Amino acid sequence: MNLSVSGTIAYDAAKGRYQAVMSSNAGFTGSAVGSETDGKISFDLRERQVDRGGNDVRIGATIILAPETIAVNFEVEFNDSGQILTAAVPFSAQR
Repeated sequence: MNLSVSGTIAYDAAKGRYQAVMSSNAGFTGSAVGSETDGKISFDLRERQVDRGGNDVRIGATIILAPETIAVNFEVEFNDSGQILTAAVPFSAQR
């Protein structure tokens, strides 16, 4: 299975918080509010949805923004079959 995920992270000055939204080519969507601790901003997205094929799925994504790195961890569990798809994408600053 090919999975493409895109999203946006922004600071909402009116609410004084970071927010993230994401979507995928499989029809998953979600949003999360970020929490700031020790110079890192973390987002923890947990959703239950139905994909385009009508399958009940659980999706989860964590995004951690740190001064020199960004880590994205993504997981999809297809509840009918129990199959789990995971992806981890680390990013680091180039100097």
